[in-house]
Amino acid sequence: KKMIWLDVGLVNFINDAYKELITGVYKGRIMEQIVGQSIISGGVHKKTELYYWAKERSEGSAEVDFCIQHGTRLVGIEVKSGNILKLRSLFSMASADKNVIAVRISWDDLKVETYEFSGKTYKLLSIPFYLIDRLPDLVDRFMEIIEK
Repeated sequence: KKMIWLDVGLVNFINDAYKELITGVYKGRIMEQIVGQSIISGGVHKKTELYYWAKERSEGSAEVDFCIQHGTRLVGIEVKSGNILKLRSLFSMASADKNVIAVRISWDDLKVETYEFSGKTYKLLSIPFYLIDRLPDLVDRFMEIIEK
């Protein structure tokens, strides 16, 4: 299981962290917390357990920010707040299980992308932060697209 703050806004207010959030080193962590808070608050799924995925590799460890169940599929979610959009861990998870749905939540537009990783092709659902509450519907639509 993964631990998430109950109220990101309250934590930031107490720590007087608003200026730091925009450009600082905590930006990625705060955005990850906001996404996690949205998922467990019921805005995304009712009664959803929130997990993360981790694997030790010879060339370093791999971790996917969030994993949630969606029907019979597992959704791996990477949260990216900056310009570096590396998805190595997410594709490592997807290569371990063909039923994984790969999702990136970032500032990018809503789109379906195709990536090559370790000689395999993967489809990725890219969701902007402001659409996180539509995650179940977007994953359903994504599954329709990739299963055609």
